[in-house]
Amino acid sequence: EMSDDDRMSLTTAVSDEEDAESVHNSPYRAKQTGTAAASFNCTGAVRKAGFLSVKKWLLRKKHQIELARKRGWKGYWVCLKGTTLLFYPCDSREGRSVEAAPKHLIIVDGAIMQPIPEHPKRDYIFCLSTAFGDAYLFQAPCQVELENWVNSIHSACAAAFARHRGKTGTLHLLQEEIYRLEKAIESDHKLKHMADLQQSVVSDPDTKQQINTQIVQWEENLERLHCEQFRLRCYMASLQNGELPNPKSLLTHVSRATKGTLNKLGVFTVSSFHAFICARSPSLLNNLLAGRGATKRRPPMLSRSNSGSSRRSLQMSSRDESEKTVKVSVPENQFVHVFLREAMSVEEFLASACSRKNLNPMEHFVRVKKRRDMEDHNYFVPHRTDLIETYLHTHEIVEVCAKILYQVELQRTTLEHMWGFSVEAELIENADRQDELCCYVSRVEDKSVAMHNGIIKSDEIMVINGAIVRDLDMMYL
Repeated sequence: EMSDDDRMSLTTAVSDEEDAESVHNSPYRAKQTGTAAASFNCTGAVRKAGFLSVKKWLLRKKHQIELARKRGWKGYWVCLKGTTLLFYPCDSREGRSVEAAPKHLIIVDGAIMQPIPEHPKRDYIFCLSTAFGDAYLFQAPCQVELENWVNSIHSACAAAFARHRGKTGTLHLLQEEIYRLEKAIESDHKLKHMADLQQSVVSDPDTKQQINTQIVQWEENLERLHCEQFRLRCYMASLQNGELPNPKSLLTHVSRATKGTLNKLGVFTVSSFHAFICARSPSLLNNLLAGRGATKRRPPMLSRSNSGSSRRSLQMSSRDESEKTVKVSVPENQFVHVFLREAMSVEEFLASACSRKNLNPMEHFVRVKKRRDMEDHNYFVPHRTDLIETYLHTHEIVEVCAKILYQVELQRTTLEHMWGFSVEAELIENADRQDELCCYVSRVEDKSVAMHNGIIKSDEIMVINGAIVRDLDMMYL
């Protein structure tokens, strides 16, 4: 069984000194050094290449971050291909004698780049914080190269952000998402303020503790939303060749508890805050990572509501009389009544329906059909983050079904013949509060090998070539 420490970093080591240590400490990570990077098949155009010095700075450990134990600088010829940084050993800054295969890699989907002009010993330093909760320091040869690297990586992340949403017009999409996040921030801020007021007048210790727990959840969610918004503003700035947003615009929204944690490490910066947020609850992993498609999913939390509906009690047990119910079909020809809340997602709806019959939501899914008289192939499986009310208004059939397991063997005649499907990864917290890797089909091409073998979008892949997905490192997907 792979421990959380083994999942600590989704990149191969960027220091030969640490290679030996990781081989010694973990038989699993021992397989992940140069060979893994060399065999990693990343797609996309080469956006940028050049000589950089690099060292590890922060590493994710469980739901926290820690300073890397050995942080020596090492030079590489670095290539940004798609949204992957490939590190090639070389003998000179001019790129002479570059080895054919990369020794290390870093996946930069959902990353934030920040210049570090205040570094005490070196010039032209910038920091890369990843959606996995790691952070690395780089030294460029000059200020122009530093700015080019920052813009190139941000632009690649922005393109991935749009591409994995199946849309064009990257700038417009970023603007829409920033506006959506602003509305979510306003909503959560109002709810947190109401909770603060209620806590000040409640005397019952249990109720007070319950409200305090909810306040902490809202604080964490507000931090995540502010960090996400700052990240997208960085992408917009790079696309428009403008200045990066002021770090203070993000750091002023850090909670007292988080600030205390980062100050203990001596690393209160945008990069450390971003890494900490991703390590604590990688919402990157609200998409791989806010870009490619990996997300960290917890059991459904408190739902958001607008100021009108937020007048209801904050206690979980209370239920507004105006809430609607819907009758839903579940396995074995049974029915349950589900209470509908405002802005309820498909995932929350599924969890509520399953709880009525003690079913495991991870083993079931929601499917809908517009009319009862339509044939079964007209069923549609909505995305778990969609609003369930959207489908209740337009579809006559909404039901919960059990997932089924089936095996597919894909074959091709040549290596040039692609399989015709893409996957996205997601971290899910199990009952033991450990991260488990899940893998879903995100795209299937028409007339491809995958389509001919019955693979469809949203299928979950449980086993690949005999390897259980939850025991794999995301790098191999």
